[in-house]
Amino acid sequence: GIAGAVGVMAEELAETDPRKEIMGEILAQTRRLTKTVQDLLTFARPSAPSLEVCDLHQVIDRVLLLLAEDPAVKQVRVIRRYQPGLPRLEADGKQLGQVFLNLLLNAAQAMNGSGEVTIETRLDGNGVDRPEGPGRQAVEVCVTDTGPGIPAAVLPELFTPFFSTKPRGTGLGLAICRRILEDHGGWVRVESPPGQGATFRVVLPVGPAVGREGGAA
Repeated sequence: GIAGAVGVMAEELAETDPRKEIMGEILAQTRRLTKTVQDLLTFARPSAPSLEVCDLHQVIDRVLLLLAEDPAVKQVRVIRRYQPGLPRLEADGKQLGQVFLNLLLNAAQAMNGSGEVTIETRLDGNGVDRPEGPGRQAVEVCVTDTGPGIPAAVLPELFTPFFSTKPRGTGLGLAICRRILEDHGGWVRVESPPGQGATFRVVLPVGPAVGREGGAA
């Protein structure tokens, strides 16, 4: 409601009107508050995955299309290394899109909007490294950036709710990502050799998902 009202007022102002910039700042802060509230609600009231057969590459490509004009990502070079013939997943495409949106934005922000992000997919024949699914075939996605890397002291806390290294971060983005992946029977890990960027490794099972409670999601 606030954003809509301010948007209407902004449209009535000339481009040279100094109040136009103020309206733009109000809209930017409103969007920030909206994201904070959405993150809090998603964390507090997680919805169960709505499972359907989906193409993981299409999910990632849709996210990249959404990010194409984002100022934080516009100057980032994205390298796709997709394994052909990857099996389709039984998953919630929207929730997985939220995971990769968060990981890609984090990568871009870690590089201050300039650098390379490599997205690599492959079939993991060894299966999901979890007690719920030993030996199950899985798909692996690695998101690697060329940023400064993540300090070793920070790595154990990255997925802890409300932990953030960003001045305006809620500390919920990666915690939500982990929860979504666990609800799909998968997991996420991070690797960051000193000064060599960071790699977020996402693993998802092929076939029906097994949630955190051990039953079908």
